[in-house]
Amino acid sequence: MKNENVLVCVSNHHNAAPLIARGMQEKKAFQGECYVLHVYEPDEGDNLESVQQRDHIQAAADDAGAVMIFQPRKKGCRISEMIGETARRNEIEHLIIGQTVKSRWDLMIHGSLVNELFHELDDVDVTIYKVKRTSAETEAQHDKGVPGYLYKDGNTYKVALSDKPFSTWEGTFYQNLHTDFRTGTFKGKVGEEPVVLHVIQGEVAEQHHDRLTRIIQED
Repeated sequence: MKNENVLVCVSNHHNAAPLIARGMQEKKAFQGECYVLHVYEPDEGDNLESVQQRDHIQAAADDAGAVMIFQPRKKGCRISEMIGETARRNEIEHLIIGQTVKSRWDLMIHGSLVNELFHELDDVDVTIYKVKRTSAETEAQHDKGVPGYLYKDGNTYKVALSDKPFSTWEGTFYQNLHTDFRTGTFKGKVGEEPVVLHVIQGEVAEQHHDRLTRIIQED
């Protein structure tokens, strides 16, 4: 039997691990490679929820030993077309996809990704797993990320956005959508250590201070 590759399509990070686990089972059975595809909207690529979702999916793929593929959605291109392109490019024989249960009205209005895939990929074995809707589909809470600079000011840590202070660590700041203050989340690296910090009106929350101090001393 020839080696046959598997492609797992993940749209929601909450379902990533179980879907990838299914893909790895098929990889073992067919002695091929297991790829994981996540397609995201380009205008959502820099917001915190999208970044965290991709990080979570990447971690799930890494833990399983699968090959991760992130693709920004092309303008005017359907998701099914992008899946088809990826499948053909990687010589996919088996496709795994999770789909929430849709009402008859949903299918009439929006159609079905699975139906489109059957037309797009005639020679690929498509396996569908039922998944649940999650809170990840709710309204975004953070704005798109902008360059930010973490620095120490006396006994506290702060985040600057425009003027880069002396002795800083660069990262990305995601401001909460529902505030005019510099309140949100800073994501970056201090030395080689990745950090995700809660920021309130420009100051890093006190709960992070001890860890930051330890990282800086060890750097």
